[in-house]
Amino acid sequence: MKLNMIILSATLALLLFQGLKGSCQKPEINLVEATGYFSEVKDLTDKDNGVLWGKSLWCPLMLIDRNTRQVIANEPDRMGLLKQNNDVYTGIFPAEKIIANSTTDLGGVTWAMVGLPLDADPYQRNSLLIHEMFHLLQPTLGLDVRGGYSNGHMEQMNARIFLKLEWLALEKAVASAGKERERAIKDALTFREYRRSLFPGADTNENKFEKHEGLAEYTGNKLTATSKQELTQHLISEEKSYTKSEGFVRTFGYVSGFFYAFLLDESGKEWKEEIRSVDDLGHLTAKAYSIKLPVDPAATAVTEGKKYNLDEISEMELARKNDNDKLNQLLVERFTNKPIVVFDLEEMHMGFNPAGLKVLEGYGTVYFTITISDNWGVLNVTKGGCLVTDKNEKAIISADGIQPEGTSIEGRGWTLKLKDGWMIEKDGENWIVRRR
Repeated sequence: MKLNMIILSATLALLLFQGLKGSCQKPEINLVEATGYFSEVKDLTDKDNGVLWGKSLWCPLMLIDRNTRQVIANEPDRMGLLKQNNDVYTGIFPAEKIIANSTTDLGGVTWAMVGLPLDADPYQRNSLLIHEMFHLLQPTLGLDVRGGYSNGHMEQMNARIFLKLEWLALEKAVASAGKERERAIKDALTFREYRRSLFPGADTNENKFEKHEGLAEYTGNKLTATSKQELTQHLISEEKSYTKSEGFVRTFGYVSGFFYAFLLDESGKEWKEEIRSVDDLGHLTAKAYSIKLPVDPAATAVTEGKKYNLDEISEMELARKNDNDKLNQLLVERFTNKPIVVFDLEEMHMGFNPAGLKVLEGYGTVYFTITISDNWGVLNVTKGGCLVTDKNEKAIISADGIQPEGTSIEGRGWTLKLKDGWMIEKDGENWIVRRR
């Protein structure tokens, strides 16, 4: 998520709040800037004209200020919730809905939704907006990923080691050509094959993630870049950035999918029709470059890995594992042995930073910052984390500093706004949220 602050003038505040009775809050959305953002993206999608995926990517798009919940959209809704304001449509996003870079339903329309502020850099801003627009259209393009995916194994040391090696080989492939490129792709696919052999069944979830987020990331960058050189530059820059991130569980698919889609384009082979029915971008890449994997991927992965600093990466990952084990112990204690607040998850929607989470094997996933909406209300965690149990059955937070009176409840690092008909009550040393 690439964000920067957008500041507005008092004059535009009057425009935005036209027709909103009783509001005196200064908006933080600049209507002129937002209109310009829509225009830039419209120009890029018009320029593509459906060439990339056989259909225009221009679609209903709304920008939402995360603090004021103010909306600017590029077209009207069907229920009149948004009011026309020159070339855009404005309103307030419902309090019970999650603001995230995702898709949402409002006023009888399904929208690509992006939270504000946006990045000042036009490339980063436009690629993000097109990324989210692609998600909205993904099902209509025959690229829907149903059933979700979980890649908790990417917390494991060997998964991280051989993912990093795969990316290094892919980076080499992007920077080379001919036989050298083919050798680098073969190395990458060998590291990939060996990694997946260590975690049986992981390929299904990895493929879903790469197809879902990787193709969206590829599309956003492909339409925004003005040249192959610029596209390559952003691909490598993104890989370097994600390599330095703490967790790969909810991030690796952005990079891997982008890499393989780029190389598939470079092959000169038609692949976009095939990916509609084939899940594995790696298999398509091997086919496009006529690459056969070694008979013994394990032995080859270790041998070839040394050319990509396997020993150094392994040493770094072992140190991380030792530190990670200590942190995991502290987190398990925080969410099991100390006073906690427990929520049943019935119809959960959540927004979170995909780089800010940690999988606790046997317990679930800890999101260090997250917003959850459900039948009971909205929980916003900004510090201390929230454990969402496996299968998304419960959410758990620390009860430290809890002030349980009323419907607006606070604790250390979190706030909870309960809906009518719900309450929080003591349950032994812990607290539970339940219907009255």
